[in-house]
Formats: sequence, C-alpha cells, structure tokens
Amino acid sequence: MLLAALWLVTLFDPQWLLAARGFRAGLKLPVFLFLGLVATLALSAFTVKDFGRRWTWYPPLLCFIAVAIASSAFTLNLGRSRDAVQVMLLYWVLVVGTVVLVDSARRAEQLVLAYGLQFIWWGVWGSTTGLVFWHPALANLDGFGAWMVIGGGLCSFLILASDNKWLRRALMLAVALCAVGVVASFARGAFLAAVAVLGVVWLRSPRKGRAFGWGLTCAALFATAASVLYGDAYWAEMATIFQGTSEETGEDRWVMWQAAWEIFLARPILGAGPENWGVYAATYFRPGDVGGVYAFNPGMLYGRQLHSSYFQTLAELGILGVMSLAWIFWDFWRRNAALRSARAAEVWKALGGRLALRPIALGLEAALVGWMAVAAFYSLAGTHWLYTILALNLLIHSLVSRAIANTTHRSTRTIRRPLTAPSSVGVSPAPTAAGSGSAPPV
Repeated sequence: MLLAALWLVTLFDPQWLLAARGFRAGLKLPVFLFLGLVATLALSAFTVKDFGRRWTWYPPLLCFIAVAIASSAFTLNLGRSRDAVQVMLLYWVLVVGTVVLVDSARRAEQLVLAYGLQFIWWGVWGSTTGLVFWHPALANLDGFGAWMVIGGGLCSFLILASDNKWLRRALMLAVALCAVGVVASFARGAFLAAVAVLGVVWLRSPRKGRAFGWGLTCAALFATAASVLYGDAYWAEMATIFQGTSEETGEDRWVMWQAAWEIFLARPILGAGPENWGVYAATYFRPGDVGGVYAFNPGMLYGRQLHSSYFQTLAELGILGVMSLAWIFWDFWRRNAALRSARAAEVWKALGGRLALRPIALGLEAALVGWMAVAAFYSLAGTHWLYTILALNLLIHSLVSRAIANTTHRSTRTIRRPLTAPSSVGVSPAPTAAGSGSAPPV
C-alpha cells in the first residue's frame, strides 16, 4: 500500500495541484512516502524470508548515480549537485523497492495500467492549452509535448495487451489526448520525436497494415487538432525545423551545445558536476569565447538549460556518465528483448498475468524510444520519466526470470530424485546362490 501510494503520487502529482490551491504542506508528502519506503525495505531485509533473492542493486543505474556523486566532489556549486543526486537516489529507491515489494504479475500489471491511464489525467488538463499550469515540469510547452510523446508510444501498444473493451477504449482516449497534446504544445522537438515514435510503433506492430491504418487515423487527428488550435500557424512553425541552426531557437541550442562540448574537453572524465554545466560555463568562458547572445556576457549561461539531456550528461558527468547512460540503455533492451519471447509470455500467463506480455514490453520500448527522442531536444533531469520506465521493465523481467529459475530448479530436483530413490526406500540386496545376504558380484 505504501509503494502503491508512492507510485500514484509520482505519476499524478496531486501535491502540486494542492499547492496551486494554497495547500503547500502537501509538497512534503513524497518525502514522507520515500522515507517510509526506505524504512520498509530496511525492515524487510530482516523479516522477509526471500528478501535476498528479490533484492537487486540495479548496477547500471547505481553506477550512473555513483558517477554523479564522484563528480559532485569537484563541482563549483555543491548545493545544486547535492539536490540533483538526492533526486537520483530517491528514484533509485523507487526502482529497487518496486522490484522487491511487488510479488505478483497482477500487481505489476496494475502499475503498468496506472502508468498508461495517467495520460488521460494529463491530457484532460493540458491537451487544449499545451501545458499544465500547476505542474513544475509540465507548465512548459516543451515539457508537456515531450511527455505526450512518451505516453502516445506506450499506450499504442497497451491497447493490444487486453481484451477488455472498456480498458481498450480508455487507452485509445489516452492516445488521442497525447496526439492532441503534442499539437497543443506547439513544440518542434516534440513533433520530431512523435514522428520517430510513430515509426517505431509501425515497425514493431504485428499487423503492419492495420497499424498503418491506425497511423493514418492518428495523423488525421493530428492535422485536425493543428487546424482547430492554430490554423496555418502550426505548420508554419514546424516548417522552421528545416532552417536548422539559422533559426533563432536553433541557433541558441547550437551555441550552447558547442559550449557544452568545450566544457567536456576541459573536464572529460567526470564533467562539471550535476546541474553545474551553466555554473562552470559562466566562469570558464571569457567574452568572445561563445557566440549568440552570450558573446559579451558568458555569465548569462549560469542558469540556462542545455536543451539536450545527452549534451548535459556529457558536460556534467563526462565520459563516465555517458558510458553509464549507455549501459542503462543496453541493459533495458537486453531485458526487454527477453520479455518479448514466447517463453516469457507463457511464464507470465502461468504467473496469473491477464495482459499479454509482448505488447507490454513493446509499449515500454516505445516509451523509452520516446524519451530518447525528446531527450535530444530537451533537458529532462529531475523528472521521473526515465526512472519509472526502467522500473517497470526491470520489475516484469525480474518476476519472469525468478519464475523461470524456480521452474528450472524444481525440474532439476525432479530429475535427480529417482536416481537416489533406491537407496532411500530400504530395498534389500538380492541373495546369492549360497543364500547369503551379500550382494552378487558385478
């Protein structure tokens, strides 16, 4: 129940809605839930019999956090780094705590469905305006558009996971709201990411003809929403994508990415520290070293977001951070590929799962592709998006892997038992011709 409450708070963020209504004390709720989860895990280590078998350190993510901690020792603004590392550690606790405490396929499916259905909540709040005014990350057109891209990819496959018509209709509504939300955000990065995710959905769909038809329907909805919300202005804005770095926003991104590369060259191993690329850049560069609006005053870079999670990782965590992030992606796809196998689907059904496992795995893959696509254009540090996708993938893989291991172990014991049975049932040796009780010679 504690873990479920933490997931619901993480996904739906009711504390921020309450804060917007004047109840700011609710902002402490996630902290108490995280502390409660830590205490629960510590207690479970002594009271749960198979705790050790369930526990995982999740080395890829832990390594990424360890690099961030090591980099913080050399940072200029320790407060910013400390806050960033604390967020990473809290989400790591959520990931490993989910794997330890969720012990059934049905509970895992409930988390997956909550993850998918949350996009109805966010779509209702922001699909017409392109933002959620009371949310710290989604009260921004770019942030809301990016989140809708991730949701559209996930829910497109979750529709195929269930035969329940009401659930399928709800997930179709979520996909529609996500499509409209991408348009409403008026964000070019979200548009490009949505095209990439749509391509992945089509490539991974088992029935490509049917998927193509649904893709055309989604495109028609997309075009209709663009016409209703913005008219020709939307397509005129998207057309500026082809102007590349000559356009104002594109030029600003290019200038900052070049600056991030210079910082990486200056501190290639551990980078400038979490959330410190701007702090370091403001002191490292001199007037004239960078272009754009920062040419005469590089200090303006101090509080700027890099608009790319990859360049941010490169500048702030160095080559070790980039390698750790690559390890996270590789580990995800290794586990996700195993979940798409026929053997995993059989085991999932035997565990009591009611949803088809392969569409769930494909949905998580599409969600991660969406995250990777939007991460090329936006800084996503501090959001739960990557961590919760990793958590669901790791949880389902752990349940399936443990079930397969248990089945293999029982099968091995069953095969070995007949080999030792004769010596355990008291069978007397056959008498010799002389009538003695000794065994006959071999």
